[in-house]
Amino acid sequence: MEIVKLGENSGNSSTSGGLLALIYGGSGAGKTVMAGSLAERGKTLFLSTEPGGIESLRRFPELLGNLDFILLSKTSMLRDALEHLENSEDYRAVVVDSLWSYQNIMAQEIIDAELAADTLALQKNPQSRKVLHDPDLLEQRDWGRILHRFWVDVSRLQHLAITPPYRHVIVTCQ
Repeated sequence: MEIVKLGENSGNSSTSGGLLALIYGGSGAGKTVMAGSLAERGKTLFLSTEPGGIESLRRFPELLGNLDFILLSKTSMLRDALEHLENSEDYRAVVVDSLWSYQNIMAQEIIDAELAADTLALQKNPQSRKVLHDPDLLEQRDWGRILHRFWVDVSRLQHLAITPPYRHVIVTCQ
C-alpha cells in the first residue's frame, strides 16, 4: 500500500493546473458566495450576468480587495474579458455567474439579429411573403447557433484552467 502525504511537496497549483468547477443550485443557495470565495486564493475577476449579482459578496469585505467585477450585458463583453485573461497574468481566478443567464443574453442577441434581418428584408421588398421570426420563440437553427457559440465560450473558459498560466475557473448555473 502506498501512502501519499498531502504536505508541502504534494503538488503546486502553478504547475498542475487550475480548479475548473461548476456550482449548481437554486436561487439563494449560496453559489455566488461560494464562487466569490476564490478571492481568498488571489486576484479574481468576477463576471456577473445579473445586475446586483455581487451584492451577496459585500457581506465579506475580506474578499472584496481581491475581486474585480464586470457586469456582462452582451456576449462580446465575456469574449473581451476572455481575450484579456488569455493575454495577461493579472488574475489568478475567474468566475462566471451564471451560465444560465449568459445563455439567455446570447439567445436574446440571436433573436434581435433575426428580427433586424427580417426588418431589413421587408424594407427591401415590402411585397415579400417571408414568414417573420417570432420574437418570443427560438427556432431550431437559433438553438444550433446558441449551442455553437456557447461551446466556444465555455471551451475558452476551460482552457484558462488547463494551460499556463493556470487559473481557477468557476461557473455557476441554476
